[in-house]
Amino acid sequence: MKYWIVPSNDHTFRIGDAIRAQNGSVDWRMSNNFSVGDIVFVYKSKPEQCIRYRMEVTHINLYIDDCFDQEQFWSDKATYFSGLGSSVCARFKLQDVFEDDILSLHHLHEHGLKGDIRSVLMCKDSYLLAFLLNPYQTVNDDEYDVDYPEADESLYEGALITVKANKYERNRHARQKCVEKKGYKCLVCGKDFEETYGVIGKNFIHVHHLVPISSIGKEYKLDIDKDLVPVCPNCHYMLHRKDPPYTIEQLKTIMNGSPKVPIIYDYDYRALANKSGYIPLYNIRAACGYFEDGEIPEAEGWIDASGHSFTPDPNKHFVIHAKGDSMLPKIHDGDLCVFEWYHAGSRNNEIVLTQCQDYDIDYSGKYTIKKYHSEKIQNEEGWQHTKIELIPLNSDYNTIELDLDNNYRTIGILKCVL
Repeated sequence: MKYWIVPSNDHTFRIGDAIRAQNGSVDWRMSNNFSVGDIVFVYKSKPEQCIRYRMEVTHINLYIDDCFDQEQFWSDKATYFSGLGSSVCARFKLQDVFEDDILSLHHLHEHGLKGDIRSVLMCKDSYLLAFLLNPYQTVNDDEYDVDYPEADESLYEGALITVKANKYERNRHARQKCVEKKGYKCLVCGKDFEETYGVIGKNFIHVHHLVPISSIGKEYKLDIDKDLVPVCPNCHYMLHRKDPPYTIEQLKTIMNGSPKVPIIYDYDYRALANKSGYIPLYNIRAACGYFEDGEIPEAEGWIDASGHSFTPDPNKHFVIHAKGDSMLPKIHDGDLCVFEWYHAGSRNNEIVLTQCQDYDIDYSGKYTIKKYHSEKIQNEEGWQHTKIELIPLNSDYNTIELDLDNNYRTIGILKCVL
């Protein structure tokens, strides 16, 4: 078995997208003597300058007809087409993802790597190889063992600086502002190191970036309230056990015990689309009392919705979290609600998920779950609405009457509450 470091540039080939779309595998044009069973560490030269994936060689000498069609992942089309038919490929299978900067170029240099990584390297240095195979035994996150400039008071992060090598700066001043405002207690598990360890634990905590700097790839201005949270080292690493990271709420749910319906937060969760009963969970919180502010739907996992009065279909159904009490007693705060995508037909007296672009003056958000009621009249132009209402089931809340000229749409009709 041999060990390799393979450079990959997202500006040429988006290897992460290819891995996700191809169930953890990727085909790589062979220019070296790979053998089945070899281990490959994929180094992202741009934008991160960090090893992101550990993969195993599962096939070699694959001709073009036997390879994945990866054209869509090539940003540099000229390079893609120039290599068609002129080389054979090896196939790599994902073994592990390194979410943090543990295998940054800086740390690789500290453990024996010479120079930059511009071409495929066979790892022969025993000290470097030991670090690649067990990185967390020897070093902590880059955020805490690199000296950063202290003079710049502006809270900008992501700027490329030189610290033995170019890497993304994590601004110490921003970290200090975060803990001054939010304290030294872990936002996930509540651990306070001073309470546990006494004086040696005072003022110790990690700071987690809710949006990883490496995924932004450019300088941006921090919002301390929205971008940074204090977490303990254990929770910090658990947050980064998938890409993109778990949210604070997801990790709290995992720690506090399984929800009523298990949620699959998994790197290969798209593969579940082919399994009977599984439908996608989106990360909007549809308010049962008001429109939740500006959340953009994004798949975050899959849920087994079988065993109810319908056949789950990932092309027709989806799940979201409910928020608030306006739909009691049918829907409780935090319930998982299954909806069927709405395309056409009657909605009257159905419980619907509504998206509204032009907010009502009394509300501040974007999505809501309510009972739909409309009134129509018939005239020369056909049937026209005279009133559209979104009605709560809880009498403590007010009915929302939509402006007929408002830019709203019905997204889905409720199928069941899990």
